[in-house]
Amino acid sequence: MTLSAEQFIAQKEEQFQKDLGKKKIIWMKDISREGKHGFLREAWTFMMQHNLETKVFVIERLRKAEMQGTTVHKKIKIGDIEYRIGYYIVGHIRKAKGHWMWGQFCPLIPQKDFDKLMEKARKEKTAQRVRDNVLKNYYNDQILKKLRFKKGAYSIIRSLSKQYKLAIGSGEKIKQIERYLKYQNLNRYFQFIGHGGLVFNRKSNPDYFWRIAKFFKVKPEECLMVGDSVFDADAIKAGCRVVIIPSKFTKHCTFNKQCFILNDLKVLPLFLEKQLVSRDTRIRVRPAERAW
Repeated sequence: MTLSAEQFIAQKEEQFQKDLGKKKIIWMKDISREGKHGFLREAWTFMMQHNLETKVFVIERLRKAEMQGTTVHKKIKIGDIEYRIGYYIVGHIRKAKGHWMWGQFCPLIPQKDFDKLMEKARKEKTAQRVRDNVLKNYYNDQILKKLRFKKGAYSIIRSLSKQYKLAIGSGEKIKQIERYLKYQNLNRYFQFIGHGGLVFNRKSNPDYFWRIAKFFKVKPEECLMVGDSVFDADAIKAGCRVVIIPSKFTKHCTFNKQCFILNDLKVLPLFLEKQLVSRDTRIRVRPAERAW
């Protein structure tokens, strides 16, 4: 009789716990086949696929404990932590029929289950340590020293602040934005900080930009969003005009055709000047795939 997913998970939990108590090493062949890597399974999380009762996902936190023979990758060392995401599934053919088997291929995980699995792994502390380390390294003062301005950005911000009211539009945490601004001595140039906690779904939500417009007591169509990503282009949904200056990471992205695309930040002041002239003389400057 085939075990239910709940029975199978309980069985594996007991087995994994015993293996951990015995400090059982999990051996994996090196790609050279002349050596092997030994891991200690420190933590794990199981979860059944929501729409398939015969499939169970698992996330394992593995710590490198031993190495034997000749290994190809020399930077890998004892103590390194790696994660393995796999699955068990009830077989349907030959000897595997009716038995829970380790999946042979990279797991396919429904989006609904992926988010839930990662959250479950964090709650059970399987992935908590890595998450905490990432956050610790990201939200420290060392990362501030790695910040780099686009060439000419500081002088352009300073110049524009004398002619326009400026706001930050970011999905980052507000405390981190404030740290960036303070470190670069930019606080004085911005009257409002749009941040990740401003509204649900951040910049994908039109209300994000409406909040900024409301703060300045202007209409959204009187606002111009200057950004470099497809998320910045979402300001169009709120009625704002949008200028995109693609970065090296987004230069191949396809943007909304209503966006103005500039190749260089340095031409932004000239673009704004032309927009003001066109508005005063009723000459329409049309959005284009590339404005400059």
